[in-house]
Amino acid sequence: PEFPLMHTLFTRTYRSNAENCWQIFADDDTVFMTTGDIRRMWLRDSTAQMQAYIPLLAASIRRNKGAIALSKVFQGVLRRQVRFLHSDIYGSAFYNRTGYGKSQGP
Repeated sequence: PEFPLMHTLFTRTYRSNAENCWQIFADDDTVFMTTGDIRRMWLRDSTAQMQAYIPLLAASIRRNKGAIALSKVFQGVLRRQVRFLHSDIYGSAFYNRTGYGKSQGP
């Protein structure tokens, strides 16, 4: 890379976000994305957070490398957002588990 330190920074940032903020649910093919210091998925913030991955997804598709996995994450985030909107059209932040408990939601 032309700027090795920047390359390392961005690589670590993308990896850290995926490892620490994404929770993949195999049972319903959705992805819960923690978007801040409060362990909830904010619709606006999760959308903005995924925007950074659009160029990476496009490059992956062009090179045919890793596009399927990243594409599934995009689809999973969208499925989870749609589910939240169907459960509460006025809501903006949601828990990762459904139910009526203290740390649960729709």
